[in-house]
Amino acid sequence: MIDLIRRIFTGPPSIPPDDVASAVLRVSRQLLAEGRDVDLAQLVCEALVEELPALELVWVWMGDRDPEIIRPLAFAGRASAYAAKLEIRPTWLTRYGPVWRTVRGQIVDAYQITPTSVHRPWRELAQVYGIRSVNVVPLAREHPGGYGLLALYASDAEFFSTRNQSLFVQLGQLLGSVMWQARRTEALAWDAFHDPLTGVLNRRGLHAALDRLSTEHGWYLMLVDVDHFKQLNTELGYVVADRLLVGVANTLVTASGADAVIARVGGDEFAVLVRSEDSARVTRLAQTVLASLPAIPERQCAVTCSIGVVALRVGQAFELELARADAALRRAKAAGRGRSAIEDEATAAH
Repeated sequence: MIDLIRRIFTGPPSIPPDDVASAVLRVSRQLLAEGRDVDLAQLVCEALVEELPALELVWVWMGDRDPEIIRPLAFAGRASAYAAKLEIRPTWLTRYGPVWRTVRGQIVDAYQITPTSVHRPWRELAQVYGIRSVNVVPLAREHPGGYGLLALYASDAEFFSTRNQSLFVQLGQLLGSVMWQARRTEALAWDAFHDPLTGVLNRRGLHAALDRLSTEHGWYLMLVDVDHFKQLNTELGYVVADRLLVGVANTLVTASGADAVIARVGGDEFAVLVRSEDSARVTRLAQTVLASLPAIPERQCAVTCSIGVVALRVGQAFELELARADAALRRAKAAGRGRSAIEDEATAAH
């Protein structure tokens, strides 16, 4: 499908050039060039209303079949305030309108609206924004259950001629193909750098984060190990053990703040990168983590962890820094577990 649409929109136009055809061609070429992520839906909406002044509003929706409610994912135009509060639910009236008919897979003709239209929201569009016609076209569906639409509102009652309708249908196909591809790409990228159980970064994701931070000063590495995890796993079972790991990850995310980088680097081991002017804040963070760990209902007690902390050295290899943190972690375990040790306090455990 995408190859066919590329030929349609990047090859010689098969229709006589006019304002609408030229505008849709320009938007389509931009879409093919800029199609990197889902934000391109916003770019397409903005480009269409800029290219075609008769368009007072353009919005895009994507979702699953039989949604309970449809809200625009992206929108642009003079009537954006209308789109910002738009919520379309399946009622006896809207089910026969262009949005829900398009979601059901139908190609519908443009609707003309007037200040006295039966549908109250359309009366508002006509009265407040001077809109006289509405056109809704489907986005390409790239997998079962995935649906989407492109909605266009024009001030010209005859704007969506048969020829223009065909152009916008093809644009919807192109937009859908590129957006679904972007979503698949984002999902694959997320999977490559995240731990599927806890949702934090995996070892590869931590490597990538360290590469970005390798020239920056002021970063600390906390290595967090769940105490006696193998024993817990054996006695309580993997379901409970996995739940505990998720709880530890959530504790680290909550305690560390938005700027921290958190990763699962082993079966029961997590790494936290946190920026601080001195070790005192990192030590306090470690204490907060130790005091906030999840409970083990089966044991009527909380999880305990041991934590090793080091100040990262600019330009050093990841494995070397991890080994230093692991040495600090071993000191915390040797001192009795359930505590932290920082490298520059050689024998002290906190």
